[in-house]
Amino acid sequence: MEPNISIGVLGALYCPSAGIVSPYEYCIALAENAIMNGVRLLLEHKVTAINKLSLTPGGEERFTLETKKGTSISAKRVINCAGLYADELAGFVHDRNFYIRARKGDYIVLDKEEGARINHVLFQAPTEKWGKGILVSPTARGNLLLGPSAIIQDSKEATDTDTHELAYVVWAARRTMPHLDTTKSLTSYAGLRSRSNVHDFIIEESRISPGFFNVAGIESPGLTASPAIALEVVNLLKTSGLLLEKKSSEEFNRLRKHPVNFSANKLESVKNSVDGKEKTIICKCENITEAEINRALNSGIEIRCTDSIKWRTRAGMGWCQGARCRPLVAEMIAAKLGNGVRMQDVPKNMPSKEAPVRESRNFLSKL
Repeated sequence: MEPNISIGVLGALYCPSAGIVSPYEYCIALAENAIMNGVRLLLEHKVTAINKLSLTPGGEERFTLETKKGTSISAKRVINCAGLYADELAGFVHDRNFYIRARKGDYIVLDKEEGARINHVLFQAPTEKWGKGILVSPTARGNLLLGPSAIIQDSKEATDTDTHELAYVVWAARRTMPHLDTTKSLTSYAGLRSRSNVHDFIIEESRISPGFFNVAGIESPGLTASPAIALEVVNLLKTSGLLLEKKSSEEFNRLRKHPVNFSANKLESVKNSVDGKEKTIICKCENITEAEINRALNSGIEIRCTDSIKWRTRAGMGWCQGARCRPLVAEMIAAKLGNGVRMQDVPKNMPSKEAPVRESRNFLSKL
């Protein structure tokens, strides 16, 4: 099953039903499908205040959310799924029954040649400090993923990678797969997970402010549990007296088609295509075509930086990490935005968020 794992591994628990999903592709797909079905998505609308009052004497109380954009949103119910900031959002309605701290995890991504050497997600035995431990796993698109570390930190913003944490990740990963070739490293990154003082999922209506629902502290396996969590929230809303009307199968569009063709015979399809845009490859590392990037640009959410295309199509995720294709992608984004936007005006990531510091590929190759 796994010929490349360490001879020191004495045994394992095998879970044949385990699967692999791309977390960011999953979230993007859910958002785009929601928009297709009528959801209004407000980006960069940070909530600055929440008030609860009755519009008429003795009438039903409603929440009013104020945002930094000056938008006021009225709602009968509010679902607080603000991740790291869920405790702060709950504080706006005077609910301070939990708090959230950031738990940082450093990861290393290696190329697909390394990813082909294993077949399953390989976890080590869990520990108190490192949680489920350092995993060695193929990704949904064939790379190899190592990590994460698990360090509690005060900042909810800092996602810089750490040399000591990355060194530990490689050392621990080699206990599972001793012949890892770190010269095949593509990049490193760090993510922040919300860890509550409750140390369990918080899925409940606020006892302080009825109608306000906290969905917070969702640690692993939160991604796997997310469909079940959604159903639980629906049940809580119904129990609270909110009338929900389920759309018919004719009204609800379940299908969100991925903009990229990931089939094994893709290059043959590109070669035989009569569409010039389907034949034009923009990202040569990942074989992403102009047509695929155009489909991502027209997916319902305005795209203003090249990283947004990277997450949707993988253009820029290969060996050159976007050195060759990023200018071409920026040019396409500028053309889509119009209004005089130039290629050089399109950033790699949104300027509202400071780019994290990551270790160089040269550093990773020496671990």
